Amino acid sequence: SSRILLVSDLNSKISVVTAPSAYHALLSGRGDKNPILEYLPENYNFKEGEKVYTSGKEGIFVPGLPIGEIKIEEDNIVVKLFSELRQVTFVNIKIDDESDNK
Repeated sequence: SSRILLVSDLNSKISVVTAPSAYHALLSGRGDKNPILEYLPENYNFKEGEKVYTSGKEGIFVPGLPIGEIKIEEDNIVVKLFSELRQVTFVNIKIDDESDNK
């Protein structure tokens, strides 16, 4: 069996990095709305339009996968996704190699 978790899911947390500012954060799903950035560094200074990429820190996604761009809404740093989630046709599947666990 397998489980697919969309980036917009309330349980989704993905380690990301922004460009060009190079800040690390967590991308958190909010259901039907665009995800937001959380656990931001102190004194961050994002500009609208900065790009957001996977950081690869959690070991699930390779680093550098483009996710979206920053949009500042009220007190939230929102990420406008590059992909329309209703039209997703491909998923990333990670298969653990049991020989690595020995």
